[in-house]
Amino acid sequence: MIIVLRIFRLLGIVFWIVLGLATLTFVFPWTGRRKQGRIASRWAGGLLKLLGLRLRVTGHPPTDRALVVANHVSWLDPFLLMAAFPVRFVAKSEIRHWPVIGWLALRAGTVFIERERHRDISRVAGTFADHLENGEVVGMFPESTTGDGSFLRPFKTSLFQVALAPGIRCVPIGIRYNQSSAAWIDDMGFAESLWRIAGLSDLQADVIITPSLATDGLDRRTVAALSEHAVSEALSLAVRHSPPAPRHGLPVAGH
Repeated sequence: MIIVLRIFRLLGIVFWIVLGLATLTFVFPWTGRRKQGRIASRWAGGLLKLLGLRLRVTGHPPTDRALVVANHVSWLDPFLLMAAFPVRFVAKSEIRHWPVIGWLALRAGTVFIERERHRDISRVAGTFADHLENGEVVGMFPESTTGDGSFLRPFKTSLFQVALAPGIRCVPIGIRYNQSSAAWIDDMGFAESLWRIAGLSDLQADVIITPSLATDGLDRRTVAALSEHAVSEALSLAVRHSPPAPRHGLPVAGH
């Protein structure tokens, strides 16, 4: 029975992706940015429904000129936020080369980044700043990788610089799933994760939008720390820091 459910859902997703491709090709070139955002939100919401996922949003969604930062658990995370409100994302450069999904993400306005290259971080920050100036909402996952949802990784600070511009708000968001099988971790491939999620029943995701942060007079590291704390508090999760490296060849205390 689960196999039948999976196949039914995956066929629906194939149809939905084809519809998305057609929309990006024939509708997006003739519509403004705000309408594109609303269309993308409806498409993301439809994708979640096809997977049988119930989305619960608490808090007030940002509407313009905001940097959204969230914890990262699954490849579903961007679609959760897109379904909650129009937003453009930064994503790792590898996704751009994924079949179909990469093209969809590119045409939908995703900004791709090679985090190992400092110049690329500067380029993405400039692109984000342009979108914010145009009144858009942009989003990122500052942990830079997914986790199993039982803890937070420290937020990387580089792109928080864009939140320091006048009139820009930083909005921390907590993401939580009611089933650990939604997590995309370790060496799990995308197809394996999709197959697993397509067989789940009663899957629910919570998007907890915390109050926006005032960034006047702050630096990016402070804004990152405040955002990390807000998400930690919203999800009641601890931040797991890497242990310090041994010094002068001596073992770390406790080992």
